[in-house]
Amino acid sequence: MIAFTYNHEDQAQQKAESLSAKFPDMQPSVFSPKGGAPYLVALGGWMTVEEATALKEKALSAGVAHDTYSQNFGGR
Repeated sequence: MIAFTYNHEDQAQQKAESLSAKFPDMQPSVFSPKGGAPYLVALGGWMTVEEATALKEKALSAGVAHDTYSQNFGGR
């Protein structure tokens, strides 16, 4: 689940830490699919499509971000 996108790693890390304080069960972390910008604030880590859909609904209802989306980066 991708909740936020940043051009700078430090901004993404700050957002992940802020989300972690509010929503630790969503496991926010910073992910960079290309090894540089963009830096994505991801929720939940590796999961199935069904798990991603459930987490997206939870994040939306908690007010995390209205444009939260899921994307497959690992071919699972």
